[in-house]
Amino acid sequence: MAEQESILIICAHNDDQIIGMGGTIAKYAAEGKKIHSIFFSLGEGSHPHLKTEVITKQRYFESKRADEILGATSIEYLGFPDTKIGETIHDRGREQIKQLILQKIEEHKPGKIFTNATDDTHHDHRAVAKLIQEMIDEEKISCAVYVFEVWHLTKLKGRHLPKLVVNTSEYFSKKIEAFKQHKSQWLVYYQFIWKLYFKERINGKKNKWKYAEVFYKVN
Repeated sequence: MAEQESILIICAHNDDQIIGMGGTIAKYAAEGKKIHSIFFSLGEGSHPHLKTEVITKQRYFESKRADEILGATSIEYLGFPDTKIGETIHDRGREQIKQLILQKIEEHKPGKIFTNATDDTHHDHRAVAKLIQEMIDEEKISCAVYVFEVWHLTKLKGRHLPKLVVNTSEYFSKKIEAFKQHKSQWLVYYQFIWKLYFKERINGKKNKWKYAEVFYKVN
């Protein structure tokens, strides 16, 4: 049997990929693809009034449950402090972090990489996106790299870039179920749930489907 394609997701926080591509993850997993997620941070800064170890543990298990619902293969955390990913990359050394990412790419040998977009309004998301884009520009990444939106309703930049449109109609309910597992993020849930329905319904309608997720190829 032919080896199934490996998909690598590299993003700032453990709910970014649910918001940006939860339906696609579920679809790819159903097709037998191996889905590996690497998160820079657990997002512990979302609850500054709680002890770090408490919210970290909670968010870890939330992400595990969400990935199990979607059918993903593995998740890994790099342990960067929430809201300070850019500063931590600088402090630890950009080249050292790039080498770490290259090791993960070599380990998983992905056919596609998905990551945050450089024009996302969240500075942690932009820090991760910039790092990956630098690696592309330096020709350290050879496979196709796609970016997904988290905070935008519609893409503000990059409309000239090639698009990947995925029909997620059969998997939208799984995406919502996975998103609901992040119970510690109840405020984010209520901020985003209507956006998910609206954006993916619009994307689906444009392509004569019920729901769809759109990605932009950046290399």
